[in-house]
Amino acid sequence: MSEPLKTRREREKQARYDTILDAAELVFSEKGYDRTSMDDIARTASLSRALLYVYFKDKAAIQRGIMLRAGQDLVTRFERAMQATD
Repeated sequence: MSEPLKTRREREKQARYDTILDAAELVFSEKGYDRTSMDDIARTASLSRALLYVYFKDKAAIQRGIMLRAGQDLVTRFERAMQATD
């Protein structure tokens, strides 16, 4: 496989992953975690439920993904703040 093709596929996969997390955050905020279904998330992300399950095995895995992304965003913000003070 050529490197540009691999990179494009990786970018597309990351974009889909982020789309799912964005959709889940939206639905969780509207309906609450317990009342949100995988179907709700798939529909909001404009994906099939089958494709959603390729990325995440269940709602708890999506919630972990949201928390990990938030944690990484926080680390990035702290790093920028530290660089700005140097």
